[in-house]
This record gives sequence, structure tokens and C-alpha cells, in this order.
Amino acid sequence: EQKGPYDIETLATDVLKLIHYCGEEKAIVIGHDWGGAIAWQFGAMYPEACKKLVVLNCPHPAQMERALRKNRKQLRKSWYMFYFQLPLLPEFTLTCGNAASVRSIYRKSAINLTHFSEEEIAPLVEAIQKPGAARAALGYYRAALRSTLKAKKSSGVIGKKKLIDCPTLLLWAKQDFALDYDALVPGTERYVSKLQVQTIDRCGHFVQEEQP
Repeated sequence: EQKGPYDIETLATDVLKLIHYCGEEKAIVIGHDWGGAIAWQFGAMYPEACKKLVVLNCPHPAQMERALRKNRKQLRKSWYMFYFQLPLLPEFTLTCGNAASVRSIYRKSAINLTHFSEEEIAPLVEAIQKPGAARAALGYYRAALRSTLKAKKSSGVIGKKKLIDCPTLLLWAKQDFALDYDALVPGTERYVSKLQVQTIDRCGHFVQEEQP
């Protein structure tokens, strides 16, 4: 059973150590969703190790923090992040009914459902039901909220004041059910000096599977 820690600084440092373990000093870092959040963090914390950055459907953390405070539409879309803060019940929700909710997430998230067959989803359903897996998956959300509340008392969201200076590509599928483009993407250039944004129409949250 994995017990963390799941704070974003530790996860970004894990990426740095993995790069060094592979015998490299720099890497092109690519991440989707939570992987994208770690990628943003990595670019802000370790610019000397980040050759290029590619983020898929994940807002810069400062943009997400701002939207959750000021944008009602995004706040409604992010209801599950607050639900995940509850003890035990979210773990039960993810695993009950042979992880029926995991199947639902992938089918709801996709515009083109043909990219998600039962055979493709089966390993994810199996993985989330392993002992400790649901708790580990939810650990990211629980640590993120605690870190945000802590940051408000100190220096703010990491990366908010530190400009990411490496070439950065933000890929954004416009039909993401959980992340609103208008609330989260415009303004990212305030935090990324060499930003390119490319949108993908008729595509849901899992952009790398739906539009490979």
C-alpha cells in the first residue's frame, strides 16, 4: 500500500530523481491531468533540468487556484475535488460495483467512445481495486487542497511568482467535461514566457487516447 507523500513538491522532485537515475541531466517532460500538474511544478522548481514542457489538459496551478476562487462554472465542474476530501466514502465510491464509477468516468470523459473499449478499461478497473490503490489515487487531491490552504498563509502557489522559461506546449481538448478552457487557459502566458497553446475540437479529457 502506497502512503505518499503526495504533495506536489515531492512528486516533482521524484521526476528529477528519475531523470538523474536514467543518467540524464535534462528531459522533455510531458504530462496529462495530474501528470500535467506535476509537469508545471517541475518546470517551476527545476528549470535547469527541464528542456521542454508539454502539458495536456491541465491548467497552470495559479490559473486553477484563481478559477476556483472566481469562476462559478469551473467551481461547479470541480465539485468532485471537494468530495474527495471526505474520509473513506470516496474510496468506496471508486471501488464499489466492480469499480463502476471508473468505467463511467472514461465513458463520460470521451467524445469518441470507440477509443475506450471494455478491454482497454479493464486494467484500470483492476488496478483501482487493489489494496490501497484508491486511497493513493485520492491522495493527490487531498494533498493539493492542504497545500493550497497552506500556501495562502505563506508565499502562494509554487510557480505562481516564478516564471517558467522553457519552451512550453499546452494541448487542450475543448470538450473536457471537468476543465473549462475559458476559465483556465487564457492568462497562462503570465506564468510561462515561451507558451504555445493548441486546442483540439471534438475531443474530451483523455486527449492522448481520443486524438492520438
